[in-house]
Amino acid sequence: MSSGMPTFARTADRRNALDRAHAGDIEGALGTLHSFETGPRVSLKRKLGALLAISAPGIGVMVADNDTGTFSVLTQAGQDHGTSLLWVLLLLCPALYVIQKMVARLGAVTGSGLAQLTLERFGKLWCAFSLGDLLILNLAILVTEFIGVALALSYFGASRYVTVPAAATVLVALTTNASFRRWERAMYLMIGADLALIPLALIHHPRPTSIAAGLIPTLHGASANSTLLLVALIGTTIMPWQLFFQQSTVADKQITSRWLGYARADTAIGAVLFAACAGAVLILSATALSGAALHGHFTDVGAVARAIGVHLGAAAGAILAIALLNGSLLCAGAVSLSGSYAIAEVVGTKHSQHRSYREAKAFRASFAAGVAVAAGVVLRPGLPLGALTTLVQALAGILLPSTLVLLLILSNDEQLLGRFTNRRWRT
Repeated sequence: MSSGMPTFARTADRRNALDRAHAGDIEGALGTLHSFETGPRVSLKRKLGALLAISAPGIGVMVADNDTGTFSVLTQAGQDHGTSLLWVLLLLCPALYVIQKMVARLGAVTGSGLAQLTLERFGKLWCAFSLGDLLILNLAILVTEFIGVALALSYFGASRYVTVPAAATVLVALTTNASFRRWERAMYLMIGADLALIPLALIHHPRPTSIAAGLIPTLHGASANSTLLLVALIGTTIMPWQLFFQQSTVADKQITSRWLGYARADTAIGAVLFAACAGAVLILSATALSGAALHGHFTDVGAVARAIGVHLGAAAGAILAIALLNGSLLCAGAVSLSGSYAIAEVVGTKHSQHRSYREAKAFRASFAAGVAVAAGVVLRPGLPLGALTTLVQALAGILLPSTLVLLLILSNDEQLLGRFTNRRWRT
């Protein structure tokens, strides 16, 4: 290991092993980095240009976490407990950042997704277990995202039998256009709309003392409801799909170890945006709905939007509904892509957003199939939307540890990462 480079990376060109679309210029929504650039970026302007070009995998995965499940858990927490669970977000965000930073480093150094590395390092049995967990949970999460679409647009009087198929069609069309850059630009537009939650929460003057008190760890007893809510809050913040998605997108975007500092900054910015938006949702619901009359009567986030519309005005309810719609669509796209990447990596077929449907049929078809199945489930009458959403987040919290163990082992594998392991990488 005298060179400090990973043995595994030196023995084969892993970045091009399965899909040569993973090699070339970095073409981001906000800029381009050419593959022939080898000189250092010294000026602030050039550094900012590199950050803008590289940013998206970290910001996208973090902000996509503000989805239907997160909205449901946070609005229920705000309605039932006020701001007293803000401290959980304060503790979870650094953990989320550290975990996602590890997968970004794995993707940049090896040029491979998490599913591919799991297969190569742990064999078919562990890979099947990990992939099975991911796909089962992904389908359940996708169902909740389309529930979020239905609940969000029901605020405006639209039927889910119209909105859910339309949303599924938009998602498939958006993600099969063979352009990483277009996908990222659409993502940034949805993120921009979500940021409206922050001023909305502040406009209604939440009490600073209440927010400060919520940042101090407290427990609400050991009731089944409060325990499930706490597990769901952990599950909705850190999910297996996030690990698979960011590592695969970092590799697909051609981000290499040279740009790790920028990838880390991208992830840090995303963590801050996630915390800001998630905190705004909790504070908003606490400001409008916290009280004895509503305690314990949470049904779903759509009802919360309508209640906020009554208490704070129709515009406030509409903004929450639009943010829910954005978060649901953004997360649905990311979750579906994480599964498509993982399947293609394990099977060994082409898997890049730079490729058209004709060039990567299995990759694109698996995305469309997952979206179609989840949308079909949501169209079934009598589905308990609110309860199902919270239970899926709790399931994510239960299944997460096995994925984290595999990630930690890979991140400390010197044969795989050389000087970029957790123990040796400090910058």
